Amino acid sequence: MAYQGVHLPRGYDVAVKNDSGSWVDLGVTMEGGTLEATYETTKITGSRAEQILTAFREFTVSSTFTLAQIKLENIHLLMSGATEYTSVPGTEVAGAEQTLTGGNWAEDTFYKFEGQQGDGTAPTSVSMSNDTSLTAFELVKVGTEWGFVVTAANDLDEDLVVTYTYTPSASKELTLGSNSVEITPRAFRIRKNLGTDTAPKYFGVEIYSATNEAGLSLAFPRYDEEDITTLEVTLNGDLDTTRGDLDQLLKITDETAA
Repeated sequence: MAYQGVHLPRGYDVAVKNDSGSWVDLGVTMEGGTLEATYETTKITGSRAEQILTAFREFTVSSTFTLAQIKLENIHLLMSGATEYTSVPGTEVAGAEQTLTGGNWAEDTFYKFEGQQGDGTAPTSVSMSNDTSLTAFELVKVGTEWGFVVTAANDLDEDLVVTYTYTPSASKELTLGSNSVEITPRAFRIRKNLGTDTAPKYFGVEIYSATNEAGLSLAFPRYDEEDITTLEVTLNGDLDTTRGDLDQLLKITDETAA
């Protein structure tokens, strides 16, 4: 029987944990989706048919939804090791400039590089100037994208000019297919912001250990439709026995009640 069924309306954000334990955005659900956790009921009776024990066992969870905003590197994470992802290098862009206008930037704030390395590493030869050369900054990676944070007092009314070198991808490739592939279950998070952008309040579910058992299922729109390519996902999860009792399958969080 199912002890919890949750309907997923349009617009839930879906994320997966990568190998370093960081959440990576997979995209947004389209139309409807579902999540259902199930278990089996076991009843033990005595010699006179009296009921001694009732127990729940074989806990599992499943979730189905359609994803928009498809990126091959994210599909690679979703497939839990059943695919190979390659970024084919393009032409190096040396001395790229990015300007933050005076009065419109702040210290200790993350700013994304407009140009990203195709292989996911940090841009190189990074330098910054305000009214003078600036050295108090750090390169920071948020999700899959690199940016920078200015870490010391500077003239915020002056433009901040950032110069760096990066090599974008010429293309991205995803390959699939082997006689036998060992896959690694991953943690997934499905949630929606029911607050505001500045004061988010989420309702959602974290599934601790699951795999996508729908395979690679892409839906292509008709030639006369303006819809985008979407990905059908079916997550099936089992217990993560490294966690504590009654916290091995999933966690539902509702911040709107706080």
